[in-house]
Amino acid sequence: MRFRVPASTTNLGHGFDCFGIALSAANVCTYKTIDAPGDDALSHMLEDCRKACASAWETELPALSVSIEGDVPIARGMGSSSTIYASCIAAYQGLHGKDIDMGEIIRLGSELEGHPDNICAAVLGGFTIVGSVNEKLQWQRYPMNDLLEAVITIPSYEVKTNEARKVLPDHFSKEEGILAIQRCSMISAALVGGRLDILHGLFKGSWHEHYRARLNPALDICRKAADEAGAISTFISGSGSCILSLCTKSKVSGVKEALENAYTDEAEIRKITFNNNGLEQLS
Repeated sequence: MRFRVPASTTNLGHGFDCFGIALSAANVCTYKTIDAPGDDALSHMLEDCRKACASAWETELPALSVSIEGDVPIARGMGSSSTIYASCIAAYQGLHGKDIDMGEIIRLGSELEGHPDNICAAVLGGFTIVGSVNEKLQWQRYPMNDLLEAVITIPSYEVKTNEARKVLPDHFSKEEGILAIQRCSMISAALVGGRLDILHGLFKGSWHEHYRARLNPALDICRKAADEAGAISTFISGSGSCILSLCTKSKVSGVKEALENAYTDEAEIRKITFNNNGLEQLS
């Protein structure tokens, strides 16, 4: 069983733990049944999926192995673990004789991975908004405008999500909360309504990036260069280390060139588009 699952970028500045967008980068995950699970980190992820699915369906399920081909870097804020959890649950659905159930993948995957914003975008594609309502996940999905593209800077250093969480305060100010509510409302309205003309400036000033900037030293360099080259905005992808510069198609080549000139440390800088398909079964 083979599945193609897109990478994702989350938060989008102010939409902490609720906004996500699927990216054109993707992993193709191929699964096979095996007699016994391995003992490495990846095998443990697959075993967690097996146990969660077996418990949910009250049945026995075989162990799986996976081979991964793709261009989603690990520990860079592009949802690499979500591509594995989502595709593994889809594989178990197939083994159990079930049709692919995207909602079930999102619910089980979110419990396992801990980041429903990544899971939702990876599974559904497009621009997604997710949150807990009455202790149940709810989500909305909208297609991304094809006039929008991005440049992503992938530094050589990693940022672990648990470390990025540790630098955040337990409380933030009323002013920061009001700003987050205002900007989230405006960003979602602009993306859903196709109002690209009002996106400029909406992503800046998010409360969590203020604290995470020290873990993501590429942020200020990339933001300055991309802004000067005409990007809509630049923000940390997930918890980092990737930095995403959102652009219109007409600006993306110039932004990429500006970033290549400005960011002199080791990094991969690539143009990237958005994925509106989400998880797809290939065979």
